[in-house]
Amino acid sequence: MQNINKNLNILIVFGSTLGKTKHLAELSGRTLEKMGFNVIVKDVFSTQIEELFHFDLIILGCSTWDDGMLQYDFRDFFSKFVHYKFHRYKFAVFGVGSRHYPHFCASADIISGAVDSVGGKLVCEPLKIDLDHDEPIDKCDHEMVEWTKSLASNLV
Repeated sequence: MQNINKNLNILIVFGSTLGKTKHLAELSGRTLEKMGFNVIVKDVFSTQIEELFHFDLIILGCSTWDDGMLQYDFRDFFSKFVHYKFHRYKFAVFGVGSRHYPHFCASADIISGAVDSVGGKLVCEPLKIDLDHDEPIDKCDHEMVEWTKSLASNLV
């Protein structure tokens, strides 16, 4: 078993319109806290880019809207994010979307590409959660918990 550094400070930033991405971000936060990590979960609307520099891992969660666009609140944050440099900073990304749309979880792809372009390091593959607007909010809880545990195992 790997020796996980549980003294790491983790920030989870989410953009959520219907509450599903928020639910999953909070679930990930609770999972990491149970594993002994220091975690803060914040709505992207109230997050400043400069805050990210105070954390060892930044998890960005965003739903996909319109024709493959970022969630509304995430757009302003993202337009600033791409102008910073995050060399040596660790990131993880999850996206929420529906396979019924042509750009399934495009937000996860957009954010992952941006993390790479600003020098950040993804600690795991982005999670793409298939969750339509009319499905139960807890449909993907197990998937989120397992992904969170997996990414935590990469924090050595």
